[in-house]
Amino acid sequence: MVASLPLMRRLMLSSVGASVAATLGAIGWAWTAPVPSLPAPQKPRPTETAADEPTPHKQVDLKAAYWSKRLQRPTIDPPPVVTTPKPVAPTVVAPPKPPPTLPNVELLGTIIDSEQTYGIFQIGSGQTAASTLVETLKPGDKLPGPNKGAELVSVTDNQAVVKYQGQEFTLKVKDVTPKKGPMP
Repeated sequence: MVASLPLMRRLMLSSVGASVAATLGAIGWAWTAPVPSLPAPQKPRPTETAADEPTPHKQVDLKAAYWSKRLQRPTIDPPPVVTTPKPVAPTVVAPPKPPPTLPNVELLGTIIDSEQTYGIFQIGSGQTAASTLVETLKPGDKLPGPNKGAELVSVTDNQAVVKYQGQEFTLKVKDVTPKKGPMP
């Protein structure tokens, strides 16, 4: 349904008129409404003494209170108080235990056969013939000498894996190039 323009104008004017009338009525009521009166201050009874009187509230002179305030303060905050931390004793941590090493074992070479693999080891210091032992071992053999419990795990081309004290060590053949000239 489409309302006509004059009808819409009449509706708007009547709603605005009702709003203005309600506002004026509220203002008129507030103007004419009775104001509740406060009870008059009571005079002290003649039986009361000065000690029995309640203490009156302190009168504060606001003008003096505002004039006594220090208004010209610095516009920046004071620097923060720096506290130095107390020194803490350093905790001593024991150095980690070095991993076990495989002493005086060197892989001299490997032999790779279709049926079996071997590793050629030099065991000992290598400084004298009496303290040096050269052994050919296959996987599963125990290494002789000072490394009791060392076992050869596997042999591949130019390297061998030896298990000693729960850790596996990979030994590689050192690159040895032949020297030129006649052999001694």
